[in-house]
Amino acid sequence: MMTAPRASCPPEDDTGRDSPVLLIDDEISILRAMDRMLKKNGYSTLVAENAAEALSLFADHQIEAVISDIRMPGMSGIDLLREIRRVDLDIPVIFVTGAPSIESAVEAVKYGALQYLQKPFSEEELMEAVSKAVQMGRLARIRRRVLEERGLTAGIVSDLAGTQARFDNILKGIHMLYQPLYRSSDLSIFAFEALMRSDDQVLNKPGLVLSAAEQLDRIRDLGRVIRSQVAQTLRMNPGLRVFLNLHPEEIWDPRLLDREDPLSAKADRVILEITERRELPGSRDLSERIRDLKQLGYRLAVDDLGSGYSSLSSFLSIDPDFVKVDISLVRGAARDRNKQQLLQSVIELCRNMKIEVVAEGIETEEDRDYLISIGCDYLQGYLLARPGPLPSPETQF
Repeated sequence: MMTAPRASCPPEDDTGRDSPVLLIDDEISILRAMDRMLKKNGYSTLVAENAAEALSLFADHQIEAVISDIRMPGMSGIDLLREIRRVDLDIPVIFVTGAPSIESAVEAVKYGALQYLQKPFSEEELMEAVSKAVQMGRLARIRRRVLEERGLTAGIVSDLAGTQARFDNILKGIHMLYQPLYRSSDLSIFAFEALMRSDDQVLNKPGLVLSAAEQLDRIRDLGRVIRSQVAQTLRMNPGLRVFLNLHPEEIWDPRLLDREDPLSAKADRVILEITERRELPGSRDLSERIRDLKQLGYRLAVDDLGSGYSSLSSFLSIDPDFVKVDISLVRGAARDRNKQQLLQSVIELCRNMKIEVVAEGIETEEDRDYLISIGCDYLQGYLLARPGPLPSPETQF
């Protein structure tokens, strides 16, 4: 297995023929035929009869493009692509197969194959595919290099295999920052919101990490890492209260209700934020799940109120202890009568329902003062404090 990252470099000239094309196929006759065709057309090549041999060659050479059989004994072409993406996000991969099917074609495209050729193919078809691969690879590397120089690499992952290859390392690089929430009555700190951050060079923003986790169906893995880190912070800071974002998918994670889960022992100091930006199933099962969470000691907050599409039934199922009003309603509220009417209505309704209100995204003094004047319970935003390391326990409250 290859684990050491490697930068892609363009070939020495515009023909793309100074770096070899790597050919992998367990059928020797086909492997030799592809090798012969490529050399005839001026390409240098490396050949391998299986994926393990190919990975060894890939580790030792600067490869221009990869042509691989999709179905091989031991490690398939898809598995090979995943390993390649651990060290090179841009190199183009062409799959070939003698047993085509809709499923294999979809799988090839899904995992990032540039092209999918059916055996037998002509020399013309192969050369056209290789020429396209070389040019596309060069463009991808140039684009990445330019964006890296401009500091704009965020989110540049070429395909699903590339995302999979990075994700375990992403989990190892997750850490938390904390942003305080202030009581409007005296501007003392009430709690901190735990905010995920990533050290990954590409997926380096919370939204990108969440999108990758959703794409890979690994939201629960991400949530468990975050909850473990927050639990450790709570153990080290007695009396600390934390607001923690909970993806709707995490609600159904059995570990969340497990009393052995590291966060369960601290549940009475945790407010789980469920965003309104993602739809929740409005069902009896949801109500039961929320009830079980509250029995463990968790309190619940509806996050981003005013930004999403949660139904009234979902809102009632959550039975929140807190509502966090979205920044879109808070920003500029001191000068916007429509926003003022909405905010006053929300605060009045929540007060009648015994739900406390947090205004997030406060960026100006006039918005802060206006929200205090209409009875908002808690305030959060860059004007008051940006996310950062948790302060020492004696300064938290």
